[in-house]
Amino acid sequence: MPKIGTRKLYVLLKNDFVKEKLHIGRDCLFKLLRSNYLLIPRRHSYFKTTNSRHWMKKYRNIIQEKELKYSETVWVADITYLKTKEK
Repeated sequence: MPKIGTRKLYVLLKNDFVKEKLHIGRDCLFKLLRSNYLLIPRRHSYFKTTNSRHWMKKYRNIIQEKELKYSETVWVADITYLKTKEK
């Protein structure tokens, strides 16, 4: 069964482990599959939006060496990108 998760695989094999008198728990099965490179790679649920290798001017961090003593002393902003149909 390609692309079946380890937890589902454990549930399917649990009775076979008992019949063969094998003491393998879910975490041990994870370790076994990981050591044999059989785990499915995780999909990241985020998009990389920052591209620091661009031609536009990059401003240096002027507050890096400053010691901030109070809250709300420095305010920063960033651009948020939204995914649209046109990319």
